[in-house]
Amino acid sequence: MEGVSFNLEDFHSALHVYNFNSEIGARVKGTIFMTDNNGALADITAKSSAYLRAQEASVHRIKRLEEAGIAPRMREGFVIISENEADDSLILSLRSIQYMSLTGKGVGSFNLRMPL
Repeated sequence: MEGVSFNLEDFHSALHVYNFNSEIGARVKGTIFMTDNNGALADITAKSSAYLRAQEASVHRIKRLEEAGIAPRMREGFVIISENEADDSLILSLRSIQYMSLTGKGVGSFNLRMPL
């Protein structure tokens, strides 16, 4: 194509380097960029933002995200537990990772599909 500074091989190579796994159960890195009373939005370099519900922020019962150390600019690893089909966003969990750490079991040991 005329005027395009890359070829098809370059494009496929870039896709491989920046391949994003958005499957349920996948572990992803993200940065919290906004919080509210119900949860937090995270940038996980996916097609859309991802949401961390307050009840998925910790294995402990918390009233505010700050109790679990969740605040804007926090960078963390999350597990994708669901997809909100209405807006094509992903639902994240820290609680699942904490359970895995406590029990010594991997992601495959848990049913991570959660109802919306």
